[in-house]
Amino acid sequence: MDGVAPRAVVTPTDEEQVSEVLRFANAERLTVVPRGNGTKMHIGNPPTRVDIVLGTTRLHRIVEHDADNLTVTAEAGVTLPALQTALAARGQRLPLDPPRAEHATLGGIAATHAFGPRRLLYRAPRDLIVGLHAVLPNGERVKAGGKVVKNVSGYDLCKTFIASFGTLGVITQTTWRLYPLVAEERTLRASFEDVEQAAAVAAQVMDSVLVPVALIITNMPLSPVMAVRPSPVFLALFDGVPEAIERQVRQTAQWCEAAGASEVQTLRGAAQAQCWQVVRDFPCRFTYDPDRSLLCRAAVPLTRVADLMHAAEEIAPTHHLAAHVCAHAGVGVVYVHFVRPPNGTESHIVAAATALREAAEGWDGYLVVEYAPAALKKQIAVWGAPRGDHFLMRRLKTAFDPHDIMSPSRFVV
Repeated sequence: MDGVAPRAVVTPTDEEQVSEVLRFANAERLTVVPRGNGTKMHIGNPPTRVDIVLGTTRLHRIVEHDADNLTVTAEAGVTLPALQTALAARGQRLPLDPPRAEHATLGGIAATHAFGPRRLLYRAPRDLIVGLHAVLPNGERVKAGGKVVKNVSGYDLCKTFIASFGTLGVITQTTWRLYPLVAEERTLRASFEDVEQAAAVAAQVMDSVLVPVALIITNMPLSPVMAVRPSPVFLALFDGVPEAIERQVRQTAQWCEAAGASEVQTLRGAAQAQCWQVVRDFPCRFTYDPDRSLLCRAAVPLTRVADLMHAAEEIAPTHHLAAHVCAHAGVGVVYVHFVRPPNGTESHIVAAATALREAAEGWDGYLVVEYAPAALKKQIAVWGAPRGDHFLMRRLKTAFDPHDIMSPSRFVV
């Protein structure tokens, strides 16, 4: 992780073995970094040291699928595709689409609060997890929540572990609320001359009775035949019964045409699937230029999404960079991928991220650097300035992990 090699890698097969590993590590003051399939290991500060990487991939049992209550309980190492296959046999699904979903594990999704474009309608892991099991740094095994959606006992503990990035303990099992499989999905795609036009349509959709699954505005190519730097593209995804989808797509198309869209089309089948895979995996585009890339995730009020996209596109050339932008327009999350040319310097990319963070914070938002080469992470605050609740997070870390053995420095410092 970030160039720091572990002294040992262990892959327990059950929760008791996880407990034994943590008891030993805590007694010997050895640091432990939990890991699923590694799809989110690039997020966070570089570790101070890594003694043990604790892999969860052998915790791969689906413990219980309660189809009548629309819940499923599975161990941390179960991959999302494996779970979806099992659920589909009973006509159900877990409506998550995180980056690199084909490799993501349920424990990793929970620990990093990973989400994708469908978050607009189906929410994020924090809203879908109704219970979990975890092992604390001292080896104690704890449970929170329950196996039915209405059971909220211990729910705060669930929220504490979700998005903790392995700094409080090891999530070993999660229980999720499920949804029925949908009859159909359809995507409306529209091209605009500027971001404001696309943002105006997104605002119309959000203020209407329509129920979009996802709303995206992006400047990146969505297929091999598109230009490298296309005009802003607006995407609206709808699901459900065909009649309802048709009405919503037709209404959104009318708004796009009235706003000045140069092209409006409906996507289905393979073209639709390819389009949303590109959007879903946008946060992983840094893998194309790992040594010259920096990926930011900003969150701003919905009314400022277009402003932040403009800011990114204006900041990039002033620092001799390219900027690819993908905004989840319905939730206010904007991903920005800065890439420097081969002759560019690290100072350019750090300056660009700093300027974009200042813009986001000026609009009552925040910015996190999700990926940067290890050398750059030492020059920029990955998580930004401590927030007002930092002291609470610090107290939680101290209470759960007094010897600071779990993923030290990655998240709360």
